[in-house]
Amino acid sequence: MHSLRFASLAALALGSLGTPWAQAAEPAAGIQHGAVQFDGRRSVLDVAQVILGVQSMITLGHDGVATPSGYIDSTVPSAHLASIGSCRWLAIATSAVAGEREDGSLNAVGTVKDATGASWPVAVPSGTFQAGSLEAGSNHFLAIRTDGTPVAFGALDSGQGSIPSSLTRAVQVLAWGNWSAGLGTDGVVHAWGTDSGAGTPLPADLGACRHVARGSQHMLAVRQDGSVTGWGSNTQGQLAIPADLGACREVAAGFDFSAALREDGSVRTWGKGRHLVSTRTAFPSGESLGTCTSITGAAHALAGRGSDGRWSVIGFDYPGQAERLDQWGGLRSIAPAQYFTIGVRDDGTANAWGMTFFSNSSSDYGPVVLPADLGPVVSAAGGFYHGLLLQADGTVRGVGCNRSGEISVPADLDGVVQVAAGMDASLARRHDGSVRGWGTGWYGSNSITVIPAALPPSAWISAYYLNAGSVSTAGAVSVWGNDRPTPPAGLPPVSQLAMGGRHAIAMLPDGSVRAWGSGSYGTGAAVAPNAVPSDLGPVVQVSAGGAHNAVLQADGQVRAWGNFHPTTSVGSTWGVASVPAYAGRARFVASGAETLAFLTQGTCPADLDGSGQVDAADIGSLLTAFGGCGGCAADIDGSGEVDAADIGGLLVAFGTCP
Repeated sequence: MHSLRFASLAALALGSLGTPWAQAAEPAAGIQHGAVQFDGRRSVLDVAQVILGVQSMITLGHDGVATPSGYIDSTVPSAHLASIGSCRWLAIATSAVAGEREDGSLNAVGTVKDATGASWPVAVPSGTFQAGSLEAGSNHFLAIRTDGTPVAFGALDSGQGSIPSSLTRAVQVLAWGNWSAGLGTDGVVHAWGTDSGAGTPLPADLGACRHVARGSQHMLAVRQDGSVTGWGSNTQGQLAIPADLGACREVAAGFDFSAALREDGSVRTWGKGRHLVSTRTAFPSGESLGTCTSITGAAHALAGRGSDGRWSVIGFDYPGQAERLDQWGGLRSIAPAQYFTIGVRDDGTANAWGMTFFSNSSSDYGPVVLPADLGPVVSAAGGFYHGLLLQADGTVRGVGCNRSGEISVPADLDGVVQVAAGMDASLARRHDGSVRGWGTGWYGSNSITVIPAALPPSAWISAYYLNAGSVSTAGAVSVWGNDRPTPPAGLPPVSQLAMGGRHAIAMLPDGSVRAWGSGSYGTGAAVAPNAVPSDLGPVVQVSAGGAHNAVLQADGQVRAWGNFHPTTSVGSTWGVASVPAYAGRARFVASGAETLAFLTQGTCPADLDGSGQVDAADIGSLLTAFGGCGGCAADIDGSGEVDAADIGGLLVAFGTCP
């Protein structure tokens, strides 16, 4: 049976799988939280089942505890998952959740509704059932008893419970809306119920099969000889089965794409994916999942369990393609953009996951690919549809969309120590404190690429969307652009600045924080981003998103406030920005437009020698690396240079690591 299932939940959205939190002796693991959410409560090796929907996911651990991620519609409240009890498998209908207990019996909470609109609590059948056989439609459930007998329960008034008498023993069942299907032990596929899509009628020449999968308007099957066939809608090439596919074990399907798990464990995909409401380019290659033992499709996503037991997810739709950061190893920083993220490793190599536009056409959409000849990377910056990578030699490379020249780096640009990116615009700070901008940006003379003529020599730059800011070598803040939040009068000298959506946050040399600008950017903002928590401890890093702020305290704790609100793409509120209680200590924090990303760590960031204390030895290590920095750990604030600000960050954290 599958270890992942496609839930027919119109209100669920693609999230991502969890990554393990790094222990003291392990490289940093990346966690991204918010509208794009990486759940760190359990190791990826401790996930028994994942249910993917349209805008979120649910993971079920081997401990029987279900964990929701992303936006969950009120018809399937988290309370249902909490009250279902310990389970080995889950199935989720529109307003009900059913689960298999460890002893094989079933449990359910919530209600189902028939065609007349009448609703009632779910009643489960008695007996014991095969592990992983439970499936859910909109208002009904299917399961297979231990003797192979298929059973239906819930609302069955539309024929979805009329199991054919010829299906006496089943090895697989499927449910979608008011439609049902079952694969018999003899390889015969049966379908019944009410369906307006691809489920029925079945092809007359289908023959004996060993696995079936259902998308929105098409179906796939693996025949007994391993060949793959499909039927239903082919509007996006989802039935264009590759001629060289070869023998397969399993198939999976989403709205407009198809996938197959071949006998050698590799995964092939075809058809198209969607992002928001528009059809995009070809679905991401399933080969990026690596060697798998099981796959499943969901709406705009595909997930696979690797041969090592770990999970990966790829796909379209908000928030885009997702991938585990823990596979990257040794990350030192993360740069989130709108729909993708760049990670920089300790060894200077980089990676990226996610999707972006590549031209003025919104249909030109695909995975972000880093340059093949990329040199050692010091740091990165994420804009909206593009990103920048600062190489150790002081040159800059761009990735993603170039519709306004934002990744057309000036040929004479060198000596760069920091980069920043906004909407269709890019910035670079050179070692002499000068700031360069390129890309047309927005609003003509108010574009962030139009650097103020009297801008003092800069020690820090930041950009977000349509505004940018700089901290002078004397600590004075300057801002420019169309949405610029004017610094408050009497602002003390600062050492670090992060621009957000119509707001900004600054870190002072003593580790205290100031925030200013609009406190309600984003409809329904629950917590103002300029409302700094009164119990905030000394910080070593600040970051800002569309309507939230996040900081890394000197004790390694990440704090966040404001709300994860899609300020530029989706008109809905995603909730208060917060950090999970189980997060632990971090070594780096960054904010995207609607996300919070951070890297876990086993010691505090300023503990450069890993002794468990920030002491004179760490000061010595920092002074030895003073000056230009090629990605060294002594660059505590990630500015690209080891300087006085890093000494300040180290002194704030001086003492025993928490």
